[in-house]
Amino acid sequence: MQNEKLIGVKTISIEATKKIMEQEGVEYSDEELQEILDFISNIISITTSHYERIKEKETKIISINTCTHETKSIPLHPSKHRRAS
Repeated sequence: MQNEKLIGVKTISIEATKKIMEQEGVEYSDEELQEILDFISNIISITTSHYERIKEKETKIISINTCTHETKSIPLHPSKHRRAS
């Protein structure tokens, strides 16, 4: 069942679902209601993962490491009067 994957997420119980459906004048067995809830859970999961992928693609990552020659420094210009190292 899909409900085991939804840890920490509130889900509606079969009894509450049955009451809602009875108010609408529709009767389903517990198995049919569980299939309906699993289907809705799958749709929510697909929609959520699709939304997260879109947001991930929209996120721009700016690199703060712009130095390409980290191992050796390059002097800006040669000088005649440099300090001795």
